[in-house]
Amino acid sequence: MIRNPAIHLADDTYFAPVGSTMNKWSDDFGGASLSDKWEVALDVGGMVAAVGSSNLTVTMGTTANAELHLLSRQVFTSPFDLLTSLMMSQRIANNSVYIEAVEVDPDTKNPIAVGADWSNRASILLDSTVVTTGKLETVGDSSPAALQTSSTITTTAALVDLLMEIRPQDVFVTSGPSNSTAAKAATGHRHSSQVPDPNKLYKVRLRFKNGAVAPASSTVVTIGRISVVDVQELSVEIASGRGDATPGKQVPVTVTTLPALIAGTALIGAVASQAVTSPVSGTLTHKLIAAATTNATLVKTAASKLIGGYLFNSSAAVKYFKLFNKATAPVPGTDTPVLTFAIPAGGGLPLASILSDTGHSFTLGLGYSITGLPADLDNTAVAAGDVIVNLLYV
Repeated sequence: MIRNPAIHLADDTYFAPVGSTMNKWSDDFGGASLSDKWEVALDVGGMVAAVGSSNLTVTMGTTANAELHLLSRQVFTSPFDLLTSLMMSQRIANNSVYIEAVEVDPDTKNPIAVGADWSNRASILLDSTVVTTGKLETVGDSSPAALQTSSTITTTAALVDLLMEIRPQDVFVTSGPSNSTAAKAATGHRHSSQVPDPNKLYKVRLRFKNGAVAPASSTVVTIGRISVVDVQELSVEIASGRGDATPGKQVPVTVTTLPALIAGTALIGAVASQAVTSPVSGTLTHKLIAAATTNATLVKTAASKLIGGYLFNSSAAVKYFKLFNKATAPVPGTDTPVLTFAIPAGGGLPLASILSDTGHSFTLGLGYSITGLPADLDNTAVAAGDVIVNLLYV
């Protein structure tokens, strides 16, 4: 029996030595038969357990109510971690597979039955027809029924590591692909109520069960490895750091996955405002000397940003420079401008003095026209050479 180390002091308190001492138990299912680490606790209905190629395989068959229990001979105490590498040939109705820790009698070392269930247990249950669904069941001391939750796990169509962490305060289950550095599944299970009593003794049990209705076909469960680390935890935490949002309690975290940054669209380490909309090698320029028209011009056919420029009006009357958010050339008299700038007679207009530090964005495209009157739908042409346009954009 593995017990977590502690020293019973004279004042009836317990002292746990500080260190990394832990007890480990595992089975890689070598050889050609089930090792003496296991006993067959129940075998009804003819399920077949076999060992070969470093795997335990259980053929569940198609007999209704068939059931097979494989129970570890080793005993464990909370806290401990139970890791199982498992895959299933299929997920169909009327099949249930339990990977669990179950309370045993301290004298007989047999599981303690309470009605149709067992007192104090924590189980990973695979009984869904969906290969990415798993359940966590926990039963506390004298609990009337099991607490069960369901969530997404890594698919059991390939070998998957199912980790159950049993602690006095909670039970946590996570999953991830075996023999891989890939991240675990984004979801898992955690129960903090109906947690198995940490003062009881436990064994590992592999439980395979067919329903009252015979399964449509036989499922083969393959277990590549099962291990238990039975350890006396040394809790280390920032005082009162228990998951709330109080700034004084927060602890550092490591972000392992970030969305990709597209070149030219993000500012990294910027200390001042900058205009960035798309991958560019520098600011682009546009220049035009007005013709005797409204000079409808499309500068850019995609998202852009006007960041500066200079407009000069050589005529004796005010002219109007109108900006359009379009992916096609603007149509004066039909399209409505988003901005209209008055260029004084015989004078200039520096656009940088009007635009913000980061410019003005055009989500569809950048276009403009030059007219003789300010109304949005005016299409009065200017004379040739009346206006000179210089734009800076990205």
